[in-house]
Amino acid sequence: MKNIFSNIRTICGAAAVFGLASCSWLDVSPEKVASFDDALKNKQATEAWIYSAYGPIAEMSPITYRGGNEVEYSSDEFVLPQVYGTGFQTVSYDQLTSSHGVCNYYWQGIYGSVGHVNLFLRELDKHQPLGVTDKDRVLYKAHANFLKAYYYALGLKMFGPIPIVNEYIESSTPIEEFPGRYHYDYVVDEVIRLLDEAEKDLPPGYVLDETWGRANKTICEALKGRVLLYAASDLWNGSFPYPTWSNTNFETPGYGKELVSHEFQIEKWERAYEANKKALEMALANGRKLLSIKDAEGYMDDQKIEIENIYIPGVDSSTPEGKDFIKHMMLMRYVVCSDETMGNCEYIWGSISAGYDATYVSMCGLPRNLIQLNTGTDFSGWSALSPTLNMIESFYTKNGELPANDDEFIGKEAWLQRAGIEGHDNIININVNREPRFYAWITFDDCELGPIIKNGEPLNVNFLDKAAQGYSSAVPRDNCQTGFLSNKYTSPAIRLTPSIPAALQNDSNPLAANRYPEPFIRLAELYLNIAECCAELYEHKKDGAMLTEALDNINIIRRRAGVPELDESDCDEKMSILDWVRAERTIELFGEGHRYHDLRRWMLAPEKLATGVRRGLDSFESRTENPSFEQFNTEVVINQPFAWSDRMYILPISMHEVYSDPQLVQAPGY
Repeated sequence: MKNIFSNIRTICGAAAVFGLASCSWLDVSPEKVASFDDALKNKQATEAWIYSAYGPIAEMSPITYRGGNEVEYSSDEFVLPQVYGTGFQTVSYDQLTSSHGVCNYYWQGIYGSVGHVNLFLRELDKHQPLGVTDKDRVLYKAHANFLKAYYYALGLKMFGPIPIVNEYIESSTPIEEFPGRYHYDYVVDEVIRLLDEAEKDLPPGYVLDETWGRANKTICEALKGRVLLYAASDLWNGSFPYPTWSNTNFETPGYGKELVSHEFQIEKWERAYEANKKALEMALANGRKLLSIKDAEGYMDDQKIEIENIYIPGVDSSTPEGKDFIKHMMLMRYVVCSDETMGNCEYIWGSISAGYDATYVSMCGLPRNLIQLNTGTDFSGWSALSPTLNMIESFYTKNGELPANDDEFIGKEAWLQRAGIEGHDNIININVNREPRFYAWITFDDCELGPIIKNGEPLNVNFLDKAAQGYSSAVPRDNCQTGFLSNKYTSPAIRLTPSIPAALQNDSNPLAANRYPEPFIRLAELYLNIAECCAELYEHKKDGAMLTEALDNINIIRRRAGVPELDESDCDEKMSILDWVRAERTIELFGEGHRYHDLRRWMLAPEKLATGVRRGLDSFESRTENPSFEQFNTEVVINQPFAWSDRMYILPISMHEVYSDPQLVQAPGY
C-alpha cells in the first residue's frame, strides 16, 4: 500500500498537456485541432489532462523548499543562510520589485493553471472521448471547479484582489476586454460558489488508490473554512492599510472600483465560524481523526524504537510520567512523518510532489556530519533551516505556558546558561522543561537527534565543534544560523548506515524511503480555525458560550500534544483568549506554511518582521570555529537585512502583466 504515494506523485506531477505555465497568463498558443483530438481521444488521455492540473498545487506547496520562491519561508519561524540568495529572502528583506521572478512564479502558476482548466472545459464539450460517460464528465467538471477555486484562493493569499477568469481567453480577445482585479469579497464569494458547485459531484471521503490527493467533499468544506477565516481577519475586514487603493477603469459588480472593504463586519466572523464547524463535522464523519498515542506506539513498535533509548533533558524515561511525555513527543513527530497507509487519518488534504518534496526540507534541517561513510567522507545535512530564538521562545514550557509567563520556569536572565545536566553539560536552561512539541521539532546543541539516525543510535549534536556539527568556514552554505535547526520533517525511522551512497538529490537519497505527504490541510487546523472564530466573536460580543467553545477546541489540540489544558481563569491580562489561540496556532502549525499568512492577516507583521527583531544564538554571526560555550550561547540579532513595509502585505503583479492588461492596477507601494 505504501507504493500508492509513489503513484500519486507521478500523476500529480505530470506535465500539462498544453503549456500549463506560459510566459504570460494572457498569452495563448494557436489551437491545434489534431492535438486536442489526441488529448481527448479516450478516458485515459482525458483524465491525464484534467488531473495534471493538480501538479502546480504541489509545485507551489508552502512546505517544500525547491528553488527559493516559496514566500512562506520569509516569516519569523526560521532563517536560512543569506548566501542562498533566494526569492523568499528578497521578500523578507523588502527588496521585491514587480520584475522579480517571485511575482511570476505565483502569478503564472495560478493563471496558467486556470487557463489550462478552462481550455479543458471548452474542449471537453466539443469532443466525445472513448470510454468517457456522462457521469465521468460531471466528475471532471467538478474537479475543474475545485481547481479554479483553489487557484483563486491561492491568488487571494498572495496578491489580494485578483482577476476572475472563468472562460478560456481567446488570442483574438481585444485587450480592453481583459479582466482587472475584482473586489476581494467578490472573489471570496466566487471561490465559495465554485467549491459549492464542485462539492455536489465529488466523492465524500478518502480511498487509498490513485485518487488520493484529489478533491473530495471534505476538502472542499475545509478550504471554504480557511478562505472565510482569512476574509474575516483584520487585514481584509476593515483595516487594509491603503484606503485609497482602487481600480481605475475596471469595476466589480456591486462594488464599483473599490477593491477592499474598509468597514469591519462581524458577519464575516460568523460566516467563517459556521463554515469551519461544518468542515469539522464532515471531516469527522468521513474518517478524519487526530493522530493518537496508540498510533505512535504502533509506529514505534514497527520501527523498533524503544522509549528507554530516547533522551530528553530533564525527563526520566523509567517513570510513567516520563514514558507518557516521550510518547507525546514521538506522536508529534509522527504527525507529519506518517501517512494514511500507516493509519494516519489526520490529513484532510495532502500531496507528494514530483522531484523535490518534504525530504528536502528535512535535509535543510539536518546538521552536518551525520555519519561517516565507508568512503571516508561524511554524509551531511544542509544545516540551514534555523529556527529563530523568537520561535524557540514561542513554544510552551512543560506547564503549557510561554516561558516568559511561566512563574515556575527559570528566570529569563538564566535562559542561556548551563542547565547542569550530567552527561550533557552544554544544554542550556531554555532547552529544558519544555513541552513535547519542542523536543519533537527542534534540534539544539547537545541534544540527541534520532532516535536511530546514526546506524541505529541517536546523534549527539555538537554545535561547538567544527569537526562535528559546528560552524566551519569551509562550508559557507551549510552552517546553522541561530543555534537551532528544524526537525519537523525528519522521520524517526531514518537510519543512516556507513554503506549509503553520498548522493543527495536522486533515488539514492537515503531519506527518500521516508517520503510522506505534505500537509496542505490537517484536522488540527480546523480545530484552531474554530477556536479563532470563537475567540474573535467573544472579543466582539462577550458571549461566554464562545469563550467556552474556543477553549474546548484549543484543549483538543493541547491535550493531544501532551500540554496541560486551559480554563477561563487562564484568560487574563497576560494572555487573552485570542492570544492563546494565536500562540497555539504558532506552535501546532510550525513549519507548515501558515505563519507568513497569519502574521499578515492578523496585521502583526510590522511588529514581528521588522528590522532587528529576529534573534538567535551566536552560532554563525561571529564566524568563530570551535567557539567557547559562553560565546556560542550569546543572544545576537541575525545579521541579515530583514525589513518590513506595509506594501509587503501582498505581492506585486509582474510589470509585464500590468503593461499587457490596461485593466490591471498594481499593488500599492510597487
